[in-house]
Amino acid sequence: MGRIRLMRALEKGGSEGMAMEKLESCLGCYTCESVCPSKVNFGKMLDESLARLREQRPIPAITRMMMFLAEKQSLLKFLTQAIYLAQAIGLRGLFQKLGLYKVMGMQRANALLGRISFPTELQNRIQRPGDDQRVALFTGCFSSVMEQEIQQAAIDVFNTLGLEVTQPEGQVCCGALHRHSGDLETAAKLARKNIKAFSFERADAIVTTSSGCGAGLKAYSKWLEDEELSIPVMDVNHHLANVLKQRKVMFNHLSMKVALHTPCTLRQVEDQEEIVIELLQKIPGLEIVPLSGEPRCCGAGGSQMLSQPEMADALRDDIVDEIRAMGADVLISSNLGCSMHLREGLVHAGIDIPLQHPVQLISQAMVE
Repeated sequence: MGRIRLMRALEKGGSEGMAMEKLESCLGCYTCESVCPSKVNFGKMLDESLARLREQRPIPAITRMMMFLAEKQSLLKFLTQAIYLAQAIGLRGLFQKLGLYKVMGMQRANALLGRISFPTELQNRIQRPGDDQRVALFTGCFSSVMEQEIQQAAIDVFNTLGLEVTQPEGQVCCGALHRHSGDLETAAKLARKNIKAFSFERADAIVTTSSGCGAGLKAYSKWLEDEELSIPVMDVNHHLANVLKQRKVMFNHLSMKVALHTPCTLRQVEDQEEIVIELLQKIPGLEIVPLSGEPRCCGAGGSQMLSQPEMADALRDDIVDEIRAMGADVLISSNLGCSMHLREGLVHAGIDIPLQHPVQLISQAMVE
């Protein structure tokens, strides 16, 4: 309610100085919407209010940099390759020891980046003429270079199930980062480019591997009012669970305890928490333990983990402590930002367990 009062004051042309930081610090987890008896569309109000706020306060520099790179995918790929090479020859570690990242103001960004893989082309093994056994993969901006192993695992699983996976040319960033930072114009421009890119595609679904991208794509009709994607958008976990209901598939036994983190966008926007559990339960031997205390945000909040580090870490630390006490063998999450934030928390706490996407476990366990 306090933030809504600030929004109303801003709409009337007022400004309450430092109080307006409360609007910028909102993580956009949408938990308030899920419990509001009046069904107030807080997310839409927040986006529009941040757009008004930008007339008085600029977008934080680190967020502006992320938005710029999100629009320049060729540059983003080049930088990722350069960082990988620096990592391979030991320069990243040397820069860390010399304190150069701290001097450049990039220490936190470097920690969140973690170890990266060299960007390569995704490989689809199946070609089909029809549209009833084909999905279109939304690769995203940062996901296209940071989640390649996840996206390849998704392609491998769908191929094993007999589905072709296409990657339409011309697709761009989903626009969610821009929208939630107050740049509604650029978000709308990116949305229209994606609508055009997927308009010629013949597929039964557009699948996303990061829940934030999926939530953004599904919101196009609200962003643009009279325009939307012509193909249904589905989180990869949801679509895969539906496909597996129609096919008899064998899975190898994996004896491990899985700590399951459900991103806010997967729970509040897509309502898919139970779908992920249903999907993972197909693997015999897994002990799936959803993190307690949810719904709660891990603190990533898109770019907030960079622009609001103290708040982001405070929210994350409770989750990391629970994972330690649980004695989990692996942590599972379905959102890129959440995964980066949580992985850095595990490293900082000295917890040596992998963090994976559900589709990676499915890929590992599926018998071809």
